[in-house]
Amino acid sequence: MIASDGLCRLTDVFGCYTPEALFEAAFSRGLGPLIEEVRALERADADCTRHPRAKVSDDATGVLLRVGK
Repeated sequence: MIASDGLCRLTDVFGCYTPEALFEAAFSRGLGPLIEEVRALERADADCTRHPRAKVSDDATGVLLRVGK
């Protein structure tokens, strides 16, 4: 998995996942629901006070690739 810093906010800003759990969630649920989750968290803290950050939202993209059997 390759993820932008916006998608990684689920681990390093919002604390919803460990990196390992984010990886597992991406494989089990897909990236779409995770991007929706980060967007909902950003909207819920639009003034950036509960989870301090430089800007309200950021690019949230990811690529998930399974290689092998």
